[in-house]
Amino acid sequence: MSNSTSNGRILCLPGFLQSVRVFAEKTTRLKELFAEKKIELEYLDPPRIIESLQALPYYNSLDKEEADVMWKKTLAKDANKCWFLVKDPHLYYGFEEAVQYIIDHIRVHGPYDGILGFSQGCVMATTITNTIHELLPSHPHFKVSILAAGFAMTGRIDDEEMAHNDHSYHPESLEEFQSSVRLLPAQERYFTPPKDNFNTKLFFIFGRNDFVVPPIRTKYLAHLYDRRSTKLYEHNGGHFIPREDEFLQQIVKDVSTVVIPTAKI
Repeated sequence: MSNSTSNGRILCLPGFLQSVRVFAEKTTRLKELFAEKKIELEYLDPPRIIESLQALPYYNSLDKEEADVMWKKTLAKDANKCWFLVKDPHLYYGFEEAVQYIIDHIRVHGPYDGILGFSQGCVMATTITNTIHELLPSHPHFKVSILAAGFAMTGRIDDEEMAHNDHSYHPESLEEFQSSVRLLPAQERYFTPPKDNFNTKLFFIFGRNDFVVPPIRTKYLAHLYDRRSTKLYEHNGGHFIPREDEFLQQIVKDVSTVVIPTAKI
């Protein structure tokens, strides 16, 4: 539970091949800026351990020597973790268990005013944002959801059996993208915002040069919500949350305005 000096608490979910330690280091400045507002960032480790390099979905595309070096660095940072593994184009192994893992954590350590997720962690943050009050009725909807380098689980409309991964499909036009994909039936409920009493403010962060999760995928995720509840922050970098004060301060200001009662700002 929050202590008396805290203005709010935000649960943070690392990305694929990240741990609490890694993600906390990458968001050190963001945490410091929120601390100035007395808003706490709390981090949760992904539950799934990746046992070997061969378990990585893109292992076969890497040079063996390069892959071995990468894997040793990952192990040294205790970052061989993830929320789920992609076994086939649209089989997200461990996804449901990860949802329950986060809900169980919130049940014990919550309530939280908001949630923050990066990349694969953003998929989980989106899922929990939409279903928190359904899966844990005692917990209200979050005040804020900070979704960085996120994407929805989608498949191509012209692929009747959803047999191919659509992650390589990223036209510049949102209209073209949304007319060409659909939410996967198995995960659709998790990416559908609640119809009643849903007043969460959503802040989307994405890099113009992100080639891991192209910007169009984050824009598609944002378009699933009422525009009045969303705000997008674009930076010039790639697959990361920037550390520059000018960029982060605007996000912290906007989030704080929602989390902290007006009288305390």
